[in-house]
Amino acid sequence: MYPFIWLNLTWDEGPDKVGEYGPYKQSEKIQLYNFNNIIDIFYIYISHNRKIAHQFVNEGKAYFCFCSKEELQEIKEKSKMMKKKYIYNRKCRDMNNEQIKMKLEQNIAYTIRFKSPLKRKIILKDILKGDIIDEVLEDFIILRSNELPTYNFSVSVDDYLMKITHVIRGVEHISNTFKQILILETLNADIPHYAHIPVITTEEKKKISKRNNEYLIRNLREEGFKPECVVNYMTTLGWGSISKKEIYTMSELIDTFNIHKLNKSSVVFDIKKLKWMNKKYMLEQDNETYVREAEEYMINNNILSSNEYKEFVELCVDIFKYEVHNYSELKECILNALKYEHHVNDPLNTDDIYLKQVSFLLYDWFRKNDVKDNTEYLEMKMIDDFDSLIDDIVKSTNLKKNQVLLKIRLLLTFQSKGIPFIYLIKLWASARKHNIPNYFSLKKRFLHLKNLFKF
Repeated sequence: MYPFIWLNLTWDEGPDKVGEYGPYKQSEKIQLYNFNNIIDIFYIYISHNRKIAHQFVNEGKAYFCFCSKEELQEIKEKSKMMKKKYIYNRKCRDMNNEQIKMKLEQNIAYTIRFKSPLKRKIILKDILKGDIIDEVLEDFIILRSNELPTYNFSVSVDDYLMKITHVIRGVEHISNTFKQILILETLNADIPHYAHIPVITTEEKKKISKRNNEYLIRNLREEGFKPECVVNYMTTLGWGSISKKEIYTMSELIDTFNIHKLNKSSVVFDIKKLKWMNKKYMLEQDNETYVREAEEYMINNNILSSNEYKEFVELCVDIFKYEVHNYSELKECILNALKYEHHVNDPLNTDDIYLKQVSFLLYDWFRKNDVKDNTEYLEMKMIDDFDSLIDDIVKSTNLKKNQVLLKIRLLLTFQSKGIPFIYLIKLWASARKHNIPNYFSLKKRFLHLKNLFKF
């Protein structure tokens, strides 16, 4: 339920809002689907909880199946060899009462199978797809040998007892629906209205599943997407051509929703579009909300240890907000700006003569201005002198300004691209002031140059 709570979706009744249609979890309903081991099928006690599976047997709508796993596996293997779809051969369907009683007295394990009508066409009236006609060819299991109900049986009983009027789910469940209609008919229940919606696929046209972690609601939350944006995107994803705009409020989504207008063909989950939309949501919120949510995200992801860094987060938001699409990207931008790691594969060639020249001139500026042995003074001085420092290096090396800026970035960050360097210095200054973890000071970066180039 947590993903729905995070998305701010509400419901009238459920595990947290108990009403007249509970219990709501299948684990709480096992006794309802189940029955006691019974020796004589003529003496059946239907308890207050309605032993529905056994009731079906008593009414001749289902039967005990005593086939062993080995027998069933043999049938499957034969079907495979003959390149036919496996269908249970109904061996136990017409056993007489004496045969059944004998098997039960011998404590032979059994399942209960539904007695599907032979050669009956079933009409599924689907809201989106219209009438779909098919037949159920197999006598499917409704109760396993461990006395647990199967999916089709349990959901049908749930729909019946909870008086479900509409079932909306993926098209992959259409084949299950025919089985469920048979069970509901046996219960003399009203058949719900069904709408089988198209699957959502990746950009590679693969069905989204638990293996596609990038698309899970849990992952989107962990990546720092805004819940209202996810709801907006997912809702309009299924609307197709009726969408007249892209950004909706929740009340607008509710007022505009029309189940008959949903797409009938599969839709592609475009993560790039979701990111574009989320960035729009983030930029349109007030700055106080942006900073508060960003700070909460940093604390929850152990980047910050408490909410005492609001000033630092405000600066980060101001610097990066036009670059990022979610709070995870903001986190990565901050970490990249603070880190100072020289690896073998970093784009820093210490044999580059121009890089050596720039590093020497840069370190010379540091040596002259580090007289106070004060990092805060050094930071402010570099901000004030930055333009003139660049001009001096350009004159001394005959390099172009953008070449000098790139080499300074390489020397002081080991990175080839990023935000304007002035912003980096301001960020380092704020990180020092607020004791941000994993911060590498401007002074330490200059001192590392000395070791790197052996000045």
